[in-house]
Amino acid sequence: FNSTAIAVDLGLNYYTPDHGWSVSLVAQNLGGQVDALYEKHEKLPFNLALGVSKDFENAPIRLSVTFDKLTDWNIKKPIHHLTFGADIFPSKTTWVALGINPRRSAEMKVLDSSHWAGVSIGAGLSLQKIKIGLAYGKYHVAASSLIINASYAF
Repeated sequence: FNSTAIAVDLGLNYYTPDHGWSVSLVAQNLGGQVDALYEKHEKLPFNLALGVSKDFENAPIRLSVTFDKLTDWNIKKPIHHLTFGADIFPSKTTWVALGINPRRSAEMKVLDSSHWAGVSIGAGLSLQKIKIGLAYGKYHVAASSLIINASYAF
């Protein structure tokens, strides 16, 4: 017998194109269990996150910071609530991205070596009707993720 849960994520975004600022607020895992295993209803792992990014008019770069786990202050170090990102746009059709998550790096550390856990990189190409993206994230010495996506607009 499996338990069943209904989870809803809600997000708000405010963007000022004249100044290049974007602010987003996300509430994850709103809802709860519908059917419980052994009559025990458990809470979903609620998360509240706030993200801020800035485009620069005279430089092909976007910087971002996300404040994560805002309702969980059991995390000892304040930096472990932050994730940092940078997007670089070498041309109008290409991008390169880098992200760093200090909490994931600390949690996945093995024998005083992080093995690049918490670091992600990506790149993409956007033509008239075709978009291709590639992203790589290192989560642990034994686990990483490679994502390739492609889209075509008719």
